[in-house]
Amino acid sequence: MRAPSVLFVDDELDILTDHVRKLEDAGLVVTQRRTTDEAVADFVTNRGRNYDLVILDMMIPAPEGEPYHSLYDAWDSMRSGGQLLEILRQQSREPLPPVLLLSNLRDDEMLTEAWDRYEMWCASLDRPVASASNDQMMAQVLRSQFGTWVREKRRTPPWHLPVVVKEILQASGNSIESRT
Repeated sequence: MRAPSVLFVDDELDILTDHVRKLEDAGLVVTQRRTTDEAVADFVTNRGRNYDLVILDMMIPAPEGEPYHSLYDAWDSMRSGGQLLEILRQQSREPLPPVLLLSNLRDDEMLTEAWDRYEMWCASLDRPVASASNDQMMAQVLRSQFGTWVREKRRTPPWHLPVVVKEILQASGNSIESRT
């Protein structure tokens, strides 16, 4: 069996390096990208279907490459992880694997952003939006219907990330043990 593969997108090199090292030490195959252009290129060329999990930084600079300017309107640096998630969902020829949004933002701020993207996704597919009256319910809907988890970076140091990834893979039916 092959080891689970992860796409990790973060523009901060020290964070990317530390987290990727711990994930690789845990037996995962990690592709690291520092820019949104690199991440989008993976999905435009259909390589995105090879990932078992995508980890995105919530605050990442806008794409700079001309080929991808048409994929977004205005890039809000506080909402860019959600914007990148939307672009990846649009560009992926296969269903997007589970997504973990990591950020220095608080969980509730990331939940709000992810919920906005979930509503947009439902509208694009003409699907009803699930109701959620609190953060816990929103998080549950995002996990079950949208395949998206949110975590604050300060609650997810490099040594703890493999545990979080293992939980997400198991919840989505892709356990590390069954694939290695």
